[in-house]
Amino acid sequence: AFLKVVGSGIVLTLAAPVLTSCSGVTSTLDAVLEGKRSFTDDAGRQMTLPTADRLKRIYFTSTAAQIFCFTLMPSLLAGTAFKFTKEELAYLPAGTASLPYMGTLTDGGQINREMLLTEDVQIVFSISSVGLTDQNISEAETLQNATKIPVLCFDGSMERIAQCYRRLGD
Repeated sequence: AFLKVVGSGIVLTLAAPVLTSCSGVTSTLDAVLEGKRSFTDDAGRQMTLPTADRLKRIYFTSTAAQIFCFTLMPSLLAGTAFKFTKEELAYLPAGTASLPYMGTLTDGGQINREMLLTEDVQIVFSISSVGLTDQNISEAETLQNATKIPVLCFDGSMERIAQCYRRLGD
């Protein structure tokens, strides 16, 4: 996805003088040049997100979501929803031990909202391992409204794992 965004950005930058006369293209071009893109999550909510080349810090609402994010983009994690043991840390990438514990919404838990802001989190991922529920969506919207950080909802249930990974990588 990074190469597509960068590649598209380069092509659009070079083609800007030609494309600016086309209706609808200038707003898309402006967004790409500003490092923003539109994305619709599995709950059907459309949001403006940073482009892949501008994305630096992410978090998640559950341990299931952390597993998805950890296996796809570990260098972007701003914190952890797990409290790892020394034995577990021995098998994880260097730097994992220094990630702050920021909480989870699982089982009525809480995420440290202030820490999301101080750690400069740009996107929070809510990934349900049993299919999206109204509760998942409500919790995501509550967190998003409180922090002004986009919270994307994905269905990570067994039959949709591959699609979830594809969408996360987009």
